[in-house]
Amino acid sequence: METLREEIGVSEIPCLFFVIYNCFYFKNRKGEMTCWNIFFDGVVDMINAILIRNKSEKVQTLGRMIFFNGRLNILFHCVTIEPPWKENEKNVSCIPCGDYKVKHRISEKYGKHLTLIGVTNRTYILLHWGNYYYNTEGCIIVGNKHRDINADGNLDVVNSKKTFNKIMQLLKTETEINLKICYALGEEGE
Repeated sequence: METLREEIGVSEIPCLFFVIYNCFYFKNRKGEMTCWNIFFDGVVDMINAILIRNKSEKVQTLGRMIFFNGRLNILFHCVTIEPPWKENEKNVSCIPCGDYKVKHRISEKYGKHLTLIGVTNRTYILLHWGNYYYNTEGCIIVGNKHRDINADGNLDVVNSKKTFNKIMQLLKTETEINLKICYALGEEGE
């Protein structure tokens, strides 16, 4: 387990999680144990992801996303920026914690990107590139690390396009993946 903790930078995620019988077990923000079954539809090699929101701030929510296969091999990990929780309000709030499908999509603005399916009262929640909290209207922006690029006192993501392209390359043969979104222990949210 120590290798897994080092691999995903668990020191930055105050979240207890472990694996027993093909399930991720983790404590939610209320300290309750939660289970997420890793195997879906019996497909062992299907790629899955978990986004752990580890810091809620006034203007943004910071997190880490981990991509793994059904054998629990970590395939890729990155950092994220989303809007803060504002009751799932369109264009200004991150989406509720839960289980979602992620599929490929093409748009004029972002070209090839990923979209989350099954978000209550929301549509066009994307996984895309950007650097700052104001580059998202409810979507998830990815990068390889958090850093205050523009000296405004808020952490941004760096190398976003490069990180996004690595995710697209990883998922190029997948028609859809499963994504679990949760808060790390002690964080606030919905």
